[in-house]
Amino acid sequence: MRKDTGELLSDLKRKIERVKSDIAAKEGEKKAIFSQLKREFGVEDLDDAYGKLDKLTKEIESKEERKEKLLQEAREALARYE
Repeated sequence: MRKDTGELLSDLKRKIERVKSDIAAKEGEKKAIFSQLKREFGVEDLDDAYGKLDKLTKEIESKEERKEKLLQEAREALARYE
């Protein structure tokens, strides 16, 4: 009985160590990604990053709308010359 308990505790310890290692790896990965965001986009924290993302998304949408409007105007102008 004692050996079974010892094995169980040993297995549990290994699993806990694996989880701790996985958490540490994920934390390191998260820090590396955030450092890259800070460097490339000049953000200071996650709120700043989300704000920048929202701003860039709105700019892209606005430019897409402008592009579509200009393409429509060009099509209409070409249609008048046909």
